[in-house]
Amino acid sequence: MKSSLIWAAAGALITIYLCTFHNAVNYSDSQWDSLYMDYVTDFRKSYDSVDMFAARKEVFKANYLKMDNHNKNIDKTYEMGLNQFSDWT
Repeated sequence: MKSSLIWAAAGALITIYLCTFHNAVNYSDSQWDSLYMDYVTDFRKSYDSVDMFAARKEVFKANYLKMDNHNKNIDKTYEMGLNQFSDWT
């Protein structure tokens, strides 16, 4: 339980940083929920607890924002996308 709270806190801090300092996606909570559930379904993810689900969702959000910010860069030499590791740090 303690480690899942640490994951959630770390993910939340990264998400706040990316939203504050970058021109990031501005989704509502329900849009994030829908996007994450699509990801969970598409990649057949399962988690041991509700806390782990929430922690991985925060990591996913941070990674998604990083991907979106990168892909908006006109000077990029490659494009990022979602994969089975998008909810990992």
